[in-house]
Amino acid sequence: MRIAIDPDTGELIPATVPTAKAADTELANMLSKSAVGLVEVHHPDGHVSVDLQGRFMSASLARIDSDGTIEATCVESADRAAEFLSGADNTQWEVQ
Repeated sequence: MRIAIDPDTGELIPATVPTAKAADTELANMLSKSAVGLVEVHHPDGHVSVDLQGRFMSASLARIDSDGTIEATCVESADRAAEFLSGADNTQWEVQ
């Protein structure tokens, strides 16, 4: 089951399909390592910066396992996020 936070009450509620899909899209965008479209900005003092447009991030995730324990981890790719959230792999995740 996926959950969401009700914006009106702050309570945890079952996530709707559109809410879950929007969360998946946002997570994939944050974890993207694509440099396509990123632009270097050269400053007068010589330093260079790049607006990463919300990419190149990591995400803290949590799930409740079948035995009721809460498992949490930090991921840096959409594939690892999907594996962790589905519980499909046998990876020993570090509880943080």
